[in-house]
Amino acid sequence: MNEVARVKCLIEQKWEEIGSLERARQTLLAHMPLLRSNLLTDLLTGTVLPSSMLAERMSEYMLPFELGKECALLMLRMDGTFKESKEDSLLYEFAVHNIVSEILDADYYVWSSKDPFGYLCFLVQPKIGARSGSGERLNDKSLEKAAQELQSKVSGFLKGRVSILISESSQFPEDVAERYRKSLNTFRKLPRSERGIIIGAQESHSLSNTLHSLYTPPSFQQLLEAGRWEDARAKLRDIFEEMKDKRLDTEEHMLEIVCSLTNSFLYIAHLQSKTLMEVSERDADIAADPRKLSQSGRVMEWGEKMLESLELGSIREFNHTKNQLIIKIHRFIENRNAEDVSLQTIADHVNLHPVYLSSLYKQEMKENLSDFIMRYRMEKSGLLLRTTNIKIYELASQLGFQNPPYFSKLFKNYYGVSPQEYRDRYQTKS
Repeated sequence: MNEVARVKCLIEQKWEEIGSLERARQTLLAHMPLLRSNLLTDLLTGTVLPSSMLAERMSEYMLPFELGKECALLMLRMDGTFKESKEDSLLYEFAVHNIVSEILDADYYVWSSKDPFGYLCFLVQPKIGARSGSGERLNDKSLEKAAQELQSKVSGFLKGRVSILISESSQFPEDVAERYRKSLNTFRKLPRSERGIIIGAQESHSLSNTLHSLYTPPSFQQLLEAGRWEDARAKLRDIFEEMKDKRLDTEEHMLEIVCSLTNSFLYIAHLQSKTLMEVSERDADIAADPRKLSQSGRVMEWGEKMLESLELGSIREFNHTKNQLIIKIHRFIENRNAEDVSLQTIADHVNLHPVYLSSLYKQEMKENLSDFIMRYRMEKSGLLLRTTNIKIYELASQLGFQNPPYFSKLFKNYYGVSPQEYRDRYQTKS
């Protein structure tokens, strides 16, 4: 009887081990797509694994890619018309992934992931004996044809559009990270308004000019400092109108705007010993990761909401009368920068004694009125030198300097170079 009990116990242990192994196997299979995706993301973003370790991982994840053989990278950008909600976005991405697999599966092994910037990445390697070629070399025409078929099916079945970039062929895995970096760099230069395009491996693209309205005085920060909320909103609209008119809705320009606005928001919040999260918890989270804002409409919405939060929270806590006074002073300076904007003329305009006006301005704005006037004129002159061919003596006159050499001296004290040297530096860059 004891022997029967012992055998029964051994059998039960064996079945328990088998059950545990099966549960582990099922768990591995359930997480296989995520494990594969994470491994590819690591390779794309530069993680270097020893060949033996990579081969072992690929074997565990049932990936048929062969080390040392040719591969290519296809990057997809979801271009508008798709719904914006997170749930719908995931469904569309899943559908696009299935279409890609259906089109490429006959000729290529396909390994996919979604990169940190939201692009869908597909690494492909020819199958031996594939119908598109010998199976040893990548066929660029086959990939371009597949990309066209993908666009057609996405448009027909999903009513959306995708842009596709096909990288140059590379050796797996040595060149994969470099191809990904080049592909990502190319995509970040392309306006979001250019939708449904196919970019070949040999195509090159340059980044367009910068957004002048973002830097035209008064700056966004100066408007916030003075509590000029409506003017700040108008400036925000001007920035996105210029972006639309000049087709500058690239991800690089989007990042430029987010970083510039975030600096201004942080400065105003910190003046009151507050964090950006205390101003707006939801919008502060977005500012901490600009990659979440890849479309101009979303950046515009974010900027407007942050402005609303700052205004409602009364960050500066201006007395209404003083706030209006500062706005009136700044507008007077901006509209008359070619004329006399001395302390006396400003005081006459706002009906205050010059000494009192100077003291009040310094108390509210933490800088002298004369310093603000000089800063405004120097920033204005820098913008005009970068963006126009105006003669320097005409520029000096437009900014209220009747003596061009004196203007040049002040400019050099401010920027460290003469006006002509400043212009030459930026013309050389452009």
